[in-house]
Amino acid sequence: MFGKMFGNIEAQQKEIQEKLSKISAEGQAGDGAVKVIANGNKEITNLNLDATKVNLQDHEALEDLILIAVNRALQAAGELAAAETQKMLKRNPSLWLRRFTWKVVIALRDSSVAESYDKINCF
Repeated sequence: MFGKMFGNIEAQQKEIQEKLSKISAEGQAGDGAVKVIANGNKEITNLNLDATKVNLQDHEALEDLILIAVNRALQAAGELAAAETQKMLKRNPSLWLRRFTWKVVIALRDSSVAESYDKINCF
C-alpha cells in the first residue's frame, strides 16, 4: 500500500522537476550588458555578455555585473518555481503533505530545538 503511494509521489515529484526545468527566468545587470537565464530548478542555463555595453578588460566590474545578473535570475526563477509548485500542490494535496513534512524537518534542524535532537542522534 505505502510502496504504491510513495512510488506515485516520487513520480509526481519527478514530473514537477521536469516542468521546473522548462521554466526560465532572466536576470540582467548593467543595462543589459550581462544577461543570465536560470530554470525553475535554479540552474543557470545561459550567460550572455554584450561587449558593446561592458568593458571586458575591467574584470572587477564584470564580476560584479555577473553576480548581480545571476542573483536576479535565480530570484526570479525561484519565484516562478514557487508559483508553479503551488499550482501543482493544489491539484495534488499528497505532494503538499510530503513537502510540508520536509519543511518541518528542515525547520527543526535549523532551530535550537534540533541541537538537542542532534545530541541524541534523532536525525
